Amino acid sequence: MLMRKNLVFPRLKNLREEKFKSWSDRNKTTDIYSLDWDSKDEHHKRNHEKWLKSYHPDKENIPFLYELPEPYESWIQSLEFAIPRNYLDEIRRTTGYAIIEWGMERGFDTSIREMCLKPAISYVAVAFKLIADCPYDKEKNYFYRGNDKFIIKHALLYRFWLNQTGGGLVRYHAELDKLERSIAFSKERNRWDDHDREAQKFLNKINKFEKIWEKRYDIFQKDCSIGPSIEPEEK
Repeated sequence: MLMRKNLVFPRLKNLREEKFKSWSDRNKTTDIYSLDWDSKDEHHKRNHEKWLKSYHPDKENIPFLYELPEPYESWIQSLEFAIPRNYLDEIRRTTGYAIIEWGMERGFDTSIREMCLKPAISYVAVAFKLIADCPYDKEKNYFYRGNDKFIIKHALLYRFWLNQTGGGLVRYHAELDKLERSIAFSKERNRWDDHDREAQKFLNKINKFEKIWEKRYDIFQKDCSIGPSIEPEEK
């Protein structure tokens, strides 16, 4: 198996300072950030190309899949976040611990190793949920409060885990099962609303995207009897 020991996070890029018009303290400002995914994407693209060249050179034209399906990729790329200092400190702390926990060598069987990785996965979730709690609305000069805000955390987590864990675990780590249960709960009680519609639209796009992934790996399963898997080591 090809091991990818280190998690690669997107970079929080400081764009500017803003004074929120609705804050009572007119001198209070907050920094506005965007998420820069380039270094993460370049890192995993190099791994993908190296793997193909080393073990399956006849299939070197297989595409590197790393983006969310549209319109969600463009959406998260356009998002800006008004992150207070205490949020920023906690984001840095939890991402640091996630990297440490994920990178630990553990000589256990698969089930025990998966259990030991739960703290790292939880740290990642906390970091992105903190970021997703702070989307910035340029027009209102305040925090974004749209009906699709709750999807941001799932979209960011899904984008993060792509190429950093086994294909079957990306969905789980992005907590899409919670979205599915929420939709089912609303349907059972006839409480279908705008939030459920947004959630269903997002899940439909992800489901189609995952079929593309499945097709891609079906190619590798044919006439590929040697060489390690492209998947990380069950993390």
